[in-house]
Amino acid sequence: MATEPTYTVRPATVDDVPAMVDVWYHAFNSPKTFLQFPNTPAGGAWIAEGLSRGIREKPYPTHVVVVKDDPAAKTKTVVALARYVIHEGGSHIPGWRERWVEKLVPGMNEDWLGPQFFEPMEHQHTVAMENRPHIFLEMLATHEDHRGLSLGSKLLDWGNEEADRRGWECYLDATLKAVSLYERHGYVAQPFQAKGTPSIPMVRPAKKQES
Repeated sequence: MATEPTYTVRPATVDDVPAMVDVWYHAFNSPKTFLQFPNTPAGGAWIAEGLSRGIREKPYPTHVVVVKDDPAAKTKTVVALARYVIHEGGSHIPGWRERWVEKLVPGMNEDWLGPQFFEPMEHQHTVAMENRPHIFLEMLATHEDHRGLSLGSKLLDWGNEEADRRGWECYLDATLKAVSLYERHGYVAQPFQAKGTPSIPMVRPAKKQES
C-alpha cells in the first residue's frame, strides 16, 4: 500500500532558499507581480538574498516552511512558506529596504516597489500597530500545485501560537480574496486603509496569558 505524503511545518534554513524562491514564483505569478519582482535570474537572486538575510540575521525576520514528505517518491520538498517579523516594539517596523535588499537589480522599478507597493502598506501598518510589540506576517505563499491542502492554515497556526506564547498581537496586509481565511484565524480588518494599496490591514488581538 502506498503511503500518503505528509506536510510538516518547520523553521527555514539557508539550504531551503532555492526551493523558497521557486514557491514564490509559483505563488505570486500575476503580470503585475512580475513588474515588481521580475522572473529573471537577477530578480530571483534579489529575492533569494532577501530570504537568506532573513534567515541568517536575527531577529528580522523569521521564515517558516511547509515540507512535503513523499515516501513513495522518496522526496522532501518545500511547498509553502511564511515570512514573519518578530517585532519587539518601542519603534516602528523597519522599512522594506531594511527587511529585504536595499540595492535593486535590473528590471526592478523603485516607484513600483516603494510608493506603489511597500510604502502604503507600511503606512497602514504603522497606523494600526504604532510602536506596540507584535508579530507581522509579511508573506504567505503556497505553490500553485499544492493549494487546497490547508497549508496556509498550518503556517498561520504557527504564527498564532508564537504570538500567544508571547501575549502579543499579530498584523498582516490581506488581499481581498484572503480576508475570510484570516478571519477564521482570528484577524479583524482595521478601519484605516492607506491610499495606493488594495491590501486590507488586519490585526489579531493578543490573547490574555494565563496566570
